[in-house]
Amino acid sequence: MFNLVLAIDIAPRVNNAAERFKSLSARSALMIDSVAHLQEQGSVLAEVDALLVSIYQELNQESLSALPKLKYLGIMGSSTKKVAVDLCLERGIQVDSVHNYCDAETAEWVIMHMLMHNRVREPPRSLSGQSLGLIGVGAVGSRVASLALALGLQLKFFARRTHPELEALGARASTKEDIFSHAQIISFHTPPHIVWLNTSLLNRCCPQTLLINTCLGKVSADHSLEDFLKERPDITLIMDSIAGSSYPKLNERAQIDRKSAFLTSDSELRLVNKFFAQALAAS
Repeated sequence: MFNLVLAIDIAPRVNNAAERFKSLSARSALMIDSVAHLQEQGSVLAEVDALLVSIYQELNQESLSALPKLKYLGIMGSSTKKVAVDLCLERGIQVDSVHNYCDAETAEWVIMHMLMHNRVREPPRSLSGQSLGLIGVGAVGSRVASLALALGLQLKFFARRTHPELEALGARASTKEDIFSHAQIISFHTPPHIVWLNTSLLNRCCPQTLLINTCLGKVSADHSLEDFLKERPDITLIMDSIAGSSYPKLNERAQIDRKSAFLTSDSELRLVNKFFAQALAAS
C-alpha cells in the first residue's frame, strides 16, 4: 500500500473514487481537478509517493519536482506524451499507462461513420467495393482493417512494420502518397501527438474523399488541414471529440462527434478497472 496517493483529474471520472483509493493509500488520498492546483496543496506534497492522473493533464519537470518521494505514476489512458517520462526514469519512478481497453470500440466508431456517410446521403452508396486507406496499423488500425476487409472494402495501408496477416486477406501495403492519391476513404490511426499530415499529401486527395481522424493531438503541420478544407468543399472530414479538441477552428467545416470514439460503458469500465489494478499491483 502507498503512503499517500495524489489523484489529479481522476475523481470525476470514477464512481466511488474515495472507496477505490482506500485500497491504495494508507492516508486519505488527495484529490484535485488539475495540475494547475498542485502547488496549492503545500507541504503535504512532500509525502506523496503515488500519483494517479488522467491522460489530459501535463506533468513537466516543475510538477514532478514538487513530489520528491514519488515512486509510482499511473496514467488513466494509453499515451505518455504529456508526461516527462525521461525524468521519471532518471528518478526511478514507475510509470504505468493503460493499453488495449478500447481498441474494438474505436474501430467500431470508424466503421459506423463510414457506413453512415455512405448511407445517409442521396443517392445512398454501398461501402463494399470502395477503396480504404489506413495510415497507421496499430491496435486500433488493425481492428479497422479486419472489419473493413470483412465488409468488402479494398484496403491499402501504411505502417511502420509489415502485416502479412492483412496481406494474406487481400490488403496491400502502400505509401502515404499512393493512399492519398487513390483512396475514397482515409482513416488516421497514428500514435498520439505525431505530426505527419501536410499540404502535399492533402492536395493528392481524390474528389469526394472521406477523411476520418480519431488521433490524439494534431496530425497536421501548421494550418495545412484547415486551409485545405477551405479550398476543397468536396472533402468530408469526420473527427471524434478527442481529435476535434485539437482543431477548434474546424467546428464549422468538420463533422465532430461530441463524444470520444472509444466511449462506451464497457470501455469506460475496462479502463477504470485496468487502471486501478495496475496501481494496486505496484502498491
